[in-house]
Amino acid sequence: MKRISFLTVVLCLGIGLIATTGYADSDPIPPGVNEEQDPYEMVAPNGWSCEGDICSTDSGVTIINIKERQTLFAQKAVFNRKTEIVELSGRIRLEREGDILTAESGTFNLQTKTGQISNGHLFLKQNNYHLSGSSIEKTGENTYVVRDCRVTTCDTEKPAWSITGSEVRVTVEGYGTIKNAAFRVKDVPVLYVPYFIFPAKTKRQTGLLPPSIGHSDLTGMEFELPFFWALSDQTDATFYERWLEKRGLMQGLEFRYVGAGESKGLVLLDYLHDRIPQKELNNPEQLNLSPEARINTNRYWLRSRIDQLFSEALQARLDLDLVSDQDYLREFKSSSEHTARPDLTDWAARPLEESHAPTRRSALRLGLDDSEYSLQASAAYYQRPEHLAYENNPHPIGGLYYSLLPRPIADWPVFIELDGQYNYIFREEGFEGHRLALAPKISYPMWVAPYLEFESSLRLLNTTQWFHDQDADATQQSKSAYHFQSNLATSLERQYDLGGEHAVRLKHKISPTLTYDYRDYHDQGSFQPWFESIDAEAGLNRMTFALKNFLDGRHTGKNGQIVYRQWATFELSQAYNFLEARRNDVAGETLRPFEPLRAYLTLSPSDNHNVSADTYWNHYEKEVTKYNLALDLALNRRGGLKDSLHVDYLYDRTGDQNLNYSLKYNVLSGFSMGHSLKYNLKTDQADEKSYWADYMLQCWGMRLTYSETDSNRSVMLMFHLLGLGDIGSQ
Repeated sequence: MKRISFLTVVLCLGIGLIATTGYADSDPIPPGVNEEQDPYEMVAPNGWSCEGDICSTDSGVTIINIKERQTLFAQKAVFNRKTEIVELSGRIRLEREGDILTAESGTFNLQTKTGQISNGHLFLKQNNYHLSGSSIEKTGENTYVVRDCRVTTCDTEKPAWSITGSEVRVTVEGYGTIKNAAFRVKDVPVLYVPYFIFPAKTKRQTGLLPPSIGHSDLTGMEFELPFFWALSDQTDATFYERWLEKRGLMQGLEFRYVGAGESKGLVLLDYLHDRIPQKELNNPEQLNLSPEARINTNRYWLRSRIDQLFSEALQARLDLDLVSDQDYLREFKSSSEHTARPDLTDWAARPLEESHAPTRRSALRLGLDDSEYSLQASAAYYQRPEHLAYENNPHPIGGLYYSLLPRPIADWPVFIELDGQYNYIFREEGFEGHRLALAPKISYPMWVAPYLEFESSLRLLNTTQWFHDQDADATQQSKSAYHFQSNLATSLERQYDLGGEHAVRLKHKISPTLTYDYRDYHDQGSFQPWFESIDAEAGLNRMTFALKNFLDGRHTGKNGQIVYRQWATFELSQAYNFLEARRNDVAGETLRPFEPLRAYLTLSPSDNHNVSADTYWNHYEKEVTKYNLALDLALNRRGGLKDSLHVDYLYDRTGDQNLNYSLKYNVLSGFSMGHSLKYNLKTDQADEKSYWADYMLQCWGMRLTYSETDSNRSVMLMFHLLGLGDIGSQ
């Protein structure tokens, strides 16, 4: 699942190669070895020289363990047929699936599966581990001793970093001890522990992770040292001890689990007993955070994403997002993003609210999906971090959602579907109560010509509310509407064979559609105790013409397989509002029945090139009033590296106007730089910007990050050591 304390892995896996040597085919059995009882074969090309129970060869020997599929080579060998002890010397080399063990000499007991080698070096390919010792010994079934031990992931003779110990004793699946343990940089000890005990699991290991250091205007100097705890193969926890010069010790906890199928969970909690007991409202830097007061010293942020699959049809999702006050995220979140904590959005593909969002959403959903229906139970809570004296935010803390998918009625060409909702709305202040919404729909699709499809539908909508406040009796009211829709559509297709090396073929599909919508609703003037979609949608009388284009590609991949991909889509849609056209004219006001012309474009010719653009053109003001551009570009470089650019540009003349982008560029081999910006075009100010530089070598690296918001500036330095866990990556 996560980071591995590689010193333990090397000791447990690597030393285990010593007494479980080799594999080969059926070569001659060496003298004195019982083929039926022993899984070993010894092959000496020039034969053995035997005197009594002692056989020897100095022309090379291969020792084979058929069961373990391992092979060990040596220049000289002396074998005792009675004790089954073999002594090897001269260029000892053991290989197994890319793992290599070399030594000057060694002694192995084929009966007890114990052994000892001198001046040994072990290389484990999977994680590039190097272990060396003057003596590496297997003393029992699961016990090992290494003297003058050194471990690193660097390939050079003089490694950039290493872990050393005068004596290491390990019991697999138990514990190990290290005497005179030291972490070294260029052979210079920078951290020393005279005696250390560690768990010796062979898979995922408990241990310290690389630290990060930094400085922030709001917190002063920072230092964080994470500790990883491997609870089991499916669960782990990480403790973050983060020292903040001006604020105290922030303690963090991360808990993760992985279950069967797609089940997984991640919970994060950060807690700080703040040295600054309350906000200074006369301090401009504090006011930049928010205009609200803060008097709490216990500060925290709890968030989680949990997906639990009970069966193929039944799944639960839990999202938590609770914060102690409105300033916490604006003070601490940006610097936390550059430490070892994982990104919940990347982990679960469900984003958190922005730092400046007025509410924090927590929700639980239990879903049962079938081929004919979907049933969902849910609860949601919207926290107001300001702790207002009068808090009237509605919380749908209990709800049921039922959806019957379209199905034919008997043998008729008519389809029926149903959407139903029930919610209990809770409020600390104001109206609360229950709501029940039902929306049955009947549709009739038909072909009016060989290439012309027509579909009409009628949906009835009814919402009943039972509500009351603290000082009033319960009130009941119902709101009803019906929605009629007709749709006329056709499709035209053509294929193009571009040929070439990859046999590229394109299919262009054009789909013109004419849609008429009529919704009758007469309860706009009724009381609205909370938001209802039936109130927001209100009445409607509109005709919409849409022209949709699809460009699909097919080509032959690298391995000869056929690959399909949607290269592009382009849609133009224009609506005419009959209600607006028939509205009573107000003196001096021009009717505007033509709604904005919408153009929507997506381009995705490859995984490295993705563009989407959504634009609205106002006919009466003759200008673009809203558009959104998203751009993702990447360039593959040597060694699996990739340059990338992401741009998100939003313009709404009456709303948000933002420019966000992030850039990563590999300057030289091992050195890359990046920059990200969140810019508010309305205020002409940057809400957040950051710069970072990565320096990565074969076995170690570091990242320097500078971040700036309207209320804080921070600098962070993070380290990465191959094999000791990656800061910021899970």
